[in-house]
Amino acid sequence: MKYKLFLLGLCFLFSVKGLTQKKMNFIKIHGGVEMPLGIFKEGYKTGWGIYATDYYSVSKDGSVLFSVGITGWKVQDANNNSGLFLPRIGYRHFIAEGLYAQGDAGLAVYTGYWNGPSRFTYGGELGYLIKNKSGSGFDISVRINRASYRSWIGVNIGYQFQL
Repeated sequence: MKYKLFLLGLCFLFSVKGLTQKKMNFIKIHGGVEMPLGIFKEGYKTGWGIYATDYYSVSKDGSVLFSVGITGWKVQDANNNSGLFLPRIGYRHFIAEGLYAQGDAGLAVYTGYWNGPSRFTYGGELGYLIKNKSGSGFDISVRINRASYRSWIGVNIGYQFQL
C-alpha cells in the first residue's frame, strides 16, 4: 500500500512540475521543536524535527509542495528514542504579504523505538515568509500534525531559496 501511495505521489509531483511557472520553484530547509499533545504528551518529551520542502508555484499566491522530514522524541523515564520519517504532498497559499497557510498529507514511517506499519499523516501550518525580490528569505511557522493517535505542534525556523 505504501508503495502505491509513493508512486501516486511521484506521478502527481511530475505532472505538476510540467504545469508550473518557470523560475518559480523554491526549496525551504527548516527545523525546530516538536511538542507532543494529548495522550502522546504523557510518554514523550519535547523533541525536534528537520524538513526539506519543495514548492512549485501554480499561481501568483499558490504553490503545490512536496516535503520530506524526520522528527523524533525521547521517551520519558527511558533511554529510548522514537520518531517518524514524513514524506508529504500539499498546498501553500499566501493570504497576505508574507503570511501563508499550508496543508499537507502523506505517510508517517515509524523509526527508532516504535514498530509497526506506516500510517496516514496530515498537518496544517501558519507561517510568515520574510522574502526579498526573488522570493528567497527567512521563514517562521507554527504547525499542527497528526499521525495515528499522536498529535504534536511544531515551531519551525527556516530559509527558502529559489532554484
